[in-house]
Amino acid sequence: MLRRTINRGLERLGFRFSRVTEMHPLDCAIRRHQHSDFFFVQIGANDGKQFDPIGDYVRFFSWRGLLVEPVKDYFDELVDNYADCPGLAFVNAAIADYEGTVTIHRIDPKRMDLPKWQQGVASLDAKHHRRSGVPAEAMISEQVPCLPLMELLAKHRVKTLDLLQVDAEGCDIQIIQSLNFGRLKPKIIHFEHRVNDGVHTRQELEQASGMLVAEGYKLFVNESDCLAFL
Repeated sequence: MLRRTINRGLERLGFRFSRVTEMHPLDCAIRRHQHSDFFFVQIGANDGKQFDPIGDYVRFFSWRGLLVEPVKDYFDELVDNYADCPGLAFVNAAIADYEGTVTIHRIDPKRMDLPKWQQGVASLDAKHHRRSGVPAEAMISEQVPCLPLMELLAKHRVKTLDLLQVDAEGCDIQIIQSLNFGRLKPKIIHFEHRVNDGVHTRQELEQASGMLVAEGYKLFVNESDCLAFL
């Protein structure tokens, strides 16, 4: 249903989705672009294990990459979980449209009664927890460092990018739209939209999809994620 809705929206813009094989679309895109010096950037890396769509690839192919996570205790787990993986750099920050600090809303680490997966609802959106059924009294707010995506990439001298993976709990599309494709064009972009859960609107997803198609990307959209690949 969602794919048909997005397809119709793009058709009005003069675009079509390209079909992919029956192989998992992300796996298909990675196999298409995999090479010995593959480099990725992951925004919202969490602990490097939970609901991580690329962690197995990072380890199996020994990718080089830059992993970004704003919540300090999740960040510490992330670094520990990749301790045996060379070629990785880690940044404890959020992605925003300015450099400085920003308020992030996350599960209170003292709330041991909540399932561990709910730590993934940490967001710059103060109301985001409602979409995952997390009670307001379980949330706390913290100040974390932040910087724009393109500034992050420049600081780390990222010249080529094979994969940009984004899971920023409600800020994904804004991050994708902040890309300067004239300076850096990832071969693969994979991000969460969760339109059916109200995380992003269909209009936002249509706008992001139209931008990506205009840049030459092929798209695959399912109920929660969008994959764009060259």
